[in-house]
Amino acid sequence: MRLLKTFVYYFAGTLATRILQFLFLPLYTSRVSTADLGRYDTVFALVALATPLLFHGMRDGILRLGLDVPDQRGRERFFSTVVLTALAISAACLAVAIGLAAGFRNRYIALFALWTVLTGLMLVWATAARVLGANRAYATGNFALSATSMTLNFVFILGFHMGFDALVYATIFSYVAAIVVWECQFHLLRYVRPRHFDGTVFSEMRRFTRPLALANAAQECYNYSGKFLTAMLCGFSYSGLYAIASRFPIVLGIVTEVYGLAWQEEIIYRAGEKDVDAFFNETLDRMLCLCLCVLFVLMPLSAWVYPYVVKGDYGASLSYVPVLFWNAVLLSGATQLASTFMMAKTTRYFLIDMLSSTAVAALVIGVLSGLLGMELWGVVWGGAVAAVFRFALCTHLARKTIRVRLRIGKWLALTLLYAAVTVASFRLTGWALWGLAAVGGIFTLVFNRSLLFTLKDIWSARAGRLGREA
Repeated sequence: MRLLKTFVYYFAGTLATRILQFLFLPLYTSRVSTADLGRYDTVFALVALATPLLFHGMRDGILRLGLDVPDQRGRERFFSTVVLTALAISAACLAVAIGLAAGFRNRYIALFALWTVLTGLMLVWATAARVLGANRAYATGNFALSATSMTLNFVFILGFHMGFDALVYATIFSYVAAIVVWECQFHLLRYVRPRHFDGTVFSEMRRFTRPLALANAAQECYNYSGKFLTAMLCGFSYSGLYAIASRFPIVLGIVTEVYGLAWQEEIIYRAGEKDVDAFFNETLDRMLCLCLCVLFVLMPLSAWVYPYVVKGDYGASLSYVPVLFWNAVLLSGATQLASTFMMAKTTRYFLIDMLSSTAVAALVIGVLSGLLGMELWGVVWGGAVAAVFRFALCTHLARKTIRVRLRIGKWLALTLLYAAVTVASFRLTGWALWGLAAVGGIFTLVFNRSLLFTLKDIWSARAGRLGREA
């Protein structure tokens, strides 16, 4: 019940943000060049890589250590220490960046430093919302981020024809809006008192997050390895094509990412319980089966909608979408397996996982795209090989903490069926694609009926409890 409730709140908070990226496709592909969008996505990836290094992996430290704080006094000292540390890091970073920008006479140095600082502060406030149980505030802040970004993108791109600069400024202002809304909702700054800075909390945070900082940076490097290597090996125009193709799995990512957020907390709460192994295996199987089945619906609908929302030179990116969909499912499973590392506080496994997976991704993509000349196809298939490797590695490492049982036969059968649906999606047109999606939807409901019945039982139990309380 707790997992479902947390999932619903995070789903509401993430839905607007992810759908926004999809709805912007007509605007991006008709008004922003492939090179400009490729530059923006590459800089976005660099900011994501710099943030955990600059803020020393604070996000995971706040979540894991904050949930263990037993009382209000301890919470005040914990958040005071965390926020003061984050503000000090931000001030130092901006001071250095402003000096460099003035020295080199390049405003983008200051802008990118501000972007990185705001990303780190946004993660601090967002994670604090999760620890404080302010799930509704979490959703509201994400909605504010989406609404601000949508408005400013339209104004800057359509009104001022700013291109690359429009994307940068809209991102920065939307991050500010999210932080302001979160602060107005749960007043994190009220905890900040210099006298509440706790050296013990600071030391424990550093000890826990030191390996996480590098691991999180490696994770971002892995997540965005396709973007980095596309820009380096193929150029920014190809990077723009990859950026558009990778936005379609975002629809699936709405479920997988939000489930991952809720699951992170659930596995921490269940640490040490006798049934944690069985619960973990059951939820992993249900999540992967549901996501693979959902692809039977998403792939035909993507093939149908692509010509309407993707314009101009970006149209060729449709062929990469099926592989990126499958990668997203596999990586969601790897993420759930990796959640056992946090449960057991074995942070070195994060580092092993991320560094190894990043190295494999870089090696395979470099060979396929650079040496064999497969260009963007090399990036896409290299990412698929790296996803398989990461799933296998996370399974091996998770078994050191929990008894993992994989239903590989079932998942492989669903993958082969998805391949058949993909072939049909590229051959059919018009209403035939809608028919294929409808068949896929019916299959998804029937195949995952046990999950639906479980959700129905949970909802019925909740309704009965509320009735008795009334």
